[in-house]
Amino acid sequence: MAAAKIAAVDFNKMTSLDRPACGHICSGKPIEGSAVSRVRLQLEDAELATAAAVKARKAMEMELQDLQSQFEALSKSKQEVGICVCGLDICLETS
Repeated sequence: MAAAKIAAVDFNKMTSLDRPACGHICSGKPIEGSAVSRVRLQLEDAELATAAAVKARKAMEMELQDLQSQFEALSKSKQEVGICVCGLDICLETS
């Protein structure tokens, strides 16, 4: 009866990490050491990829923050220059 419950598992909803191990269990064959090693390597690769993505995201956030600071400083400088030039009766549009 337990085998019927395992066979009813929807393989389309499983992740790629679930499929190799479940395939062995559902077929009744014991999980081989090489299959476990392959799944461990996939997990390690996924963890490394996640760490690299987090690191890249933090770097992009820092770069975005730096660019926003530069933009704000440039906008402030532009407004200050527009005020000074207009005080000298020279008209420059600051928009």
